[in-house]
Parts: sequence; structure tokens; C-alpha cells
Amino acid sequence: MDKFLSISAGYLCFQLLSGYWITKITSVRTARLLAWIHALTAVLAGHWLTLECSPFVRMTVIIVFLFVAMKIVVCSDYYPGRSKLGPIQWGCFALAWPGMRPSLFEEIPFRPVTGGGRLAFQGFLAMIIGCGLLWLASTVSGTGSGSYWIKFILSLTGLSLMFHFGLLRIIAGCWRFAGLNVKQLFNKPFRAETLGEFWNSRWNIAFTEMTALSIYRPIRKMQDKPAGIVGAFLASGIFHEIAISLPVMKGFGLPLIYFAIQGVMVIIQERAIKNSKWFFKT
Repeated sequence: MDKFLSISAGYLCFQLLSGYWITKITSVRTARLLAWIHALTAVLAGHWLTLECSPFVRMTVIIVFLFVAMKIVVCSDYYPGRSKLGPIQWGCFALAWPGMRPSLFEEIPFRPVTGGGRLAFQGFLAMIIGCGLLWLASTVSGTGSGSYWIKFILSLTGLSLMFHFGLLRIIAGCWRFAGLNVKQLFNKPFRAETLGEFWNSRWNIAFTEMTALSIYRPIRKMQDKPAGIVGAFLASGIFHEIAISLPVMKGFGLPLIYFAIQGVMVIIQERAIKNSKWFFKT
């Protein structure tokens, strides 16, 4: 275990150092190429390093390695020619914030902005409720399908509350105390009126920012908006294949199919709304 931790920490340090160097390359094409090569090698490194580990450890390591690698990709696209982040700002952006807008970290003023306390309180409350749901799941007895699904729903909801609406809001609150105008990354998803709004501005905004910068915009420049949308959703499917299917070596293809369907449905709904032939609005 000590050797595993040492190698993992060493590779993470390598990612930070090489990533900072890549984001300072003045040739846009070279920086983007090296950034994507780095992302591929990060997945391979995470997979190879954790072959004998549990699925949870494999998932954690692969996600962390890929997460930092995609920060490099995003910076290379966001700052074509040369990143504006210094070493400290780059380290904070790469490791201490799940969002994908590097411009927020160009300066860290350490003068609190409003809303940090509210976000942190909401996060702690969500963590408590999530822990309660996990405890309820542990008390469900029985081996039938009904008991299984009750445990599954309670556990999944509890984990989502703890991470998506708990930990991430606490982190956002802390950065607002430090003076950064960061926003919550899961912004009242139940209020979304269309699929496009749900995926673009409500659910996992960090992932939306990442795919918009690294996938959607380049494809849209070469093709059109529908092609960009499909490309972004297919990329989302591939990322989820890496994060979910690869660690357990099962279920390959399912995340990709799911996100492909979502992308097609977003395009259909947008065209239907535009043509005023079909529109459900709450």
C-alpha cells in the first residue's frame, strides 16, 4: 500500500508540473496535442496502477488522474498561447476546485464575497441528510428484489446528497470566503424546464464547462451546433465509461449509449421548441 500511495502521489506531482509547463507553451496546436496525450496517458496510468485494487480505489484513482489531466486540456483551450495562471493559482485550480473555469483563479484576493456561509451551511445540511439516508439503507433487511431496490435508491440518493450537494457546496463556500466568485456546481436541477437547461446550466456545471471548452466549441467551429452537441454528449459518455465501466471492467457501452440518447433528445427538443410544434413548460 505504501508503494502504491508513493507512486500515485508521484504521478500526481508529475501531472501538476508537466501540466503547468504545457499550459505555458505558446504554440496552441502543440499545447493542445500534448494536453490530450497527457489525458490518455493519465487514464492508462490509473488503470495500470490499480489493476489489483478494489473497484472503489480504481475508480477514485482513475477519476483523479483524468480530472487533473482535463484541467490541462481546459487551460490549453481557455488560454490559447499562454496560461495566465501562476504556479500557486494553477495548483489551486487543478486540485482544489472541481469547476473548469481557470479565469476565476487568475487572482486570489482573500477578501470574502457574500454567499460563502450560506453555501457551506447548505452543504453541511446535505451531508447530514445524506448520512441519514445511508444509515436508513443499512437498516433495510431482506434479500428480495424489493429490499435491494430500496437499499439502492436510499444509498444512491444519500451519496449524491453527500457529494454533489454537500461536499461540493462546502468547497464552493470556502472559496467564496477566499474571495473567488465561484458558483454551486449543481444548481437546483429540479427547476430545469428542458433537457438542454438541465444539462447546460443545472446539473454538474463543471462537466458542462469542461465539455463546452474542450469538445463542443472546437466541433461547432468546424461543423455546426447539432454536431457540437452530439460530440459533447458522446465525449460525456466516453468519460463516464472511463469513470464507471473501466474500474469494474463491466457495463462497457451503456454510459455511451445513455449520453448519445440524451444528446439526440436535446437536439430534438430544441428544434421542436424553435418550430413551436411541441413544448411542455412547467
